[in-house]
Amino acid sequence: MPWWVDVAYVVGTVAIFIVFDLFGKWADKL
Repeated sequence: MPWWVDVAYVVGTVAIFIVFDLFGKWADKL
């Protein structure tokens, strides 16, 4: 596989963790 496939996978995984973290903080305020 080309190198950018691994890069995209890592970036996507990190982005998902950030989104879940932000959503958790937002949900705590409700």
